[in-house]
Amino acid sequence: MCKSNWKMPFLEEAPCLIIVCGQSGQPYQAASTWLALGNMMLKANEEGLGSLCYSPTLNTFLRKILNIHPQFIPVAIMPLGYCAEGLFPRMPPEEEKVFKNILNGRFKWR
Repeated sequence: MCKSNWKMPFLEEAPCLIIVCGQSGQPYQAASTWLALGNMMLKANEEGLGSLCYSPTLNTFLRKILNIHPQFIPVAIMPLGYCAEGLFPRMPPEEEKVFKNILNGRFKWR
């Protein structure tokens, strides 16, 4: 990519890379693109997959190697796959999270 970020094992080793693009000139394209990315990451987590968001410093490299139409702006790269052993945090059951929030005073009754 560029000199400052040439070594990215999380991009090189991922079985799938999703390039998230926005359509230039559209109102709210940046917000819509980032919301879509967030929703994809939530769904990936729900399915037991690991993902992260990487925003490249130079999107001209992506445009060139992927032949992306000038109308679209590459905004982020989302590596997607099963995490290496021990790297995926255990999510507590929903009941446990709610109970802890009540005990810690982070849940307010109306």
